[in-house]
Amino acid sequence: MEMIRLFDIRTIFLMLPITAILFGLVLWLGPKRDRNEGLQRWIIGLVCVGASWSLMATRGHLHPAISVAFADGLMVAALSAQAGAFYEFKYQRPPSRKTLIPAVVLFLIFLTIPLSYRTYTLLGSFTISVPLLIMGYLSWGLGNTAARIPMAVFYTLGGFLLQARALHIWFSTETNLNFFTAHPLHVFTFLNSFAMTISGSIGFLELQRWRAEKKIRHYAMHDDLTGLLNRRAFFKLAQRELGRAKQKHSAMAVMMLDIDHFKRINDTYGHFTGDIVLVEIANAFHQCLREVDLLCRSGGEEFMVLLVGVSQESALEIAERICDSVSKLKIKGVEHAITLSIGLTMCDASSDESIDKGLQKADEALYEAKRGGRNRVVVAEAAQQHSPA
Repeated sequence: MEMIRLFDIRTIFLMLPITAILFGLVLWLGPKRDRNEGLQRWIIGLVCVGASWSLMATRGHLHPAISVAFADGLMVAALSAQAGAFYEFKYQRPPSRKTLIPAVVLFLIFLTIPLSYRTYTLLGSFTISVPLLIMGYLSWGLGNTAARIPMAVFYTLGGFLLQARALHIWFSTETNLNFFTAHPLHVFTFLNSFAMTISGSIGFLELQRWRAEKKIRHYAMHDDLTGLLNRRAFFKLAQRELGRAKQKHSAMAVMMLDIDHFKRINDTYGHFTGDIVLVEIANAFHQCLREVDLLCRSGGEEFMVLLVGVSQESALEIAERICDSVSKLKIKGVEHAITLSIGLTMCDASSDESIDKGLQKADEALYEAKRGGRNRVVVAEAAQQHSPA
């Protein structure tokens, strides 16, 4: 208790808005190229948290409509905005505006209904604790970074401290309790607010950096248009799968795929429509393949596929299913039939045959399919043609 008395509540209150607003300004003055919608929502929430703390510090001096009703409502709105930033980061979509309803309801209740200090504290603290607990929960799933751990701890602790403080005031027999009473729960709650502001701001920036690096890694390995693997990533992952296949003595197959008469589609309908055709075909591939298979756009209208752990019969069935699926595509504005030619070969994981050698055989089979009339699958070893039904 002696240690607690060393803390002056009003001094802590003076530091809370300064810290929040200062962090908000630092983030706002940072590089604009890094300021996405989620970060803007976080900054606005942070500044509003500081403004709310400033108004709370005037209790006993300003009218309760401002220092209590508006201040608590602003705090709920600010924390809801920050919880919305967490939500957007995790689920990649903005939250509903309905999340601001509790702040409006709380403000109207405080403004229109005369309540005792104990009731104000109970209602306000429990309402403010909700977005804090939501942020604590969401923090655990915000990226693979250590920054989420202190955020989760301090936000969860902040929510429970507010609830404990409210219950203490509600059930306390003391008559001189107020917002600035130097009680341990008050002091711990306000000190934890420092930790939330600092860990939340630093942590959110760390999460932004982590997501930016993740995007860079994704773009380095994937085709911009279709989202499929690029050649470099395909060969890297294919070599890894080949090593696994050798250990497990399992079979693999590789396919070379080419869209028939794609130049005619570009010349007739334009490159924008051609891009749409490529994306739709890539989506059709995904529906026919398994998660373990590797799919790559090797360039232009050509694709490569690695089938993991399959027999020749199964690989041929998958290839024919792809051909059939693509031939049934209906793309708005495109009257030409869309078909594929596929070259297929098996890779012997027990031998020293490389992925390059397998793809060379599949490429030869692909050209055999082209010479045979297109819209068909050719298996390299048997030079056998298969046309979709």
